[in-house]
This record gives sequence, structure tokens and C-alpha cells, in this order.
Amino acid sequence: MEEMKNSTKKVSIEIKKTNHCLRRYAESLVNKAAPEDLTGMQGRIIGCIYDKSNIEGKDIYQRDIEEIFAIRRSTATVMLQTLEKKGYIIKTSVKHDARLKKITLTEKAVAMQEELEPVFAAFEGTAVKGIPAEEVETLIKVLEKIRTNIKTAEREEKA
Repeated sequence: MEEMKNSTKKVSIEIKKTNHCLRRYAESLVNKAAPEDLTGMQGRIIGCIYDKSNIEGKDIYQRDIEEIFAIRRSTATVMLQTLEKKGYIIKTSVKHDARLKKITLTEKAVAMQEELEPVFAAFEGTAVKGIPAEEVETLIKVLEKIRTNIKTAEREEKA
């Protein structure tokens, strides 16, 4: 049991350190390549909207951003309001539910995303450089299980 506690403690610390490292590197890349008024997180949100709407052909809403980035509604609201004020997105009501706001990228955001796409691809490549594809897949599965465990624990705590 003691080994499990130490192992769990180490896993959470390693995830935190890795997240910090990834975030710092992503911010530095975005700061070099993107407009000065854009943060790394805002760039990732634009990239996500671009992928979902322009590549996959799907409509995207605030709740999708909340789920994809595992952020609270209030955080997503502030991020999206900021992107809208800066002219990167437009939010429009949908016919079937006036409460829902479809998020669409402006031409400014699409052009910027197309310029940044190679930067983000290089970022992903750097992150997994020298790691076999099977190990990357295993890592993704393990991280998904950890998130599921934490979400389950949070739900049980609230109940």
C-alpha cells in the first residue's frame, strides 16, 4: 500500500512538471509566431475551433471548449469573450436553441491558424520525438484513465 501512495504521488508530480514544461514551450512558440495580443491558450482554442469546424465540418459551442480543454464554464466564457473582442471569433445563436451560441472563426483567425499550423505540428513532433508510436498510444490511454479516475472521485465527493 505504501508503494502505491508513493507511486501515485510521483505520477501527479510528473504530470504537473510535464504540463508546466509543455505550456511554457507552447507559449514561447506562439509568442514568436502569433500576434502579440494572443496567449498560448487562446491560440490552442482557435486551433481547436479550426480543426472541429474547418477540417471536421462540425459546429462547435462553448460547452465543447469546456470539455476539450477541461476548463470551467467561467474560464471558457472569459476566454471566448476575449477572443470575440479581439476579432478572432464570432458567436451566433442557433435556430433550434437560442441559448446555444455557435462559435465561428473570423477570416483573421483562419489566416493566423493556417500560418501557425506548422508551428503546432512541430510542437507535437518535439513532444513525442524518439518515443515509439505504441508508447505514445499507451501514454494517451493511461492519461485518459487518470482523468477518468479523478472525474469519478470528484463526482463521488459531490454526492
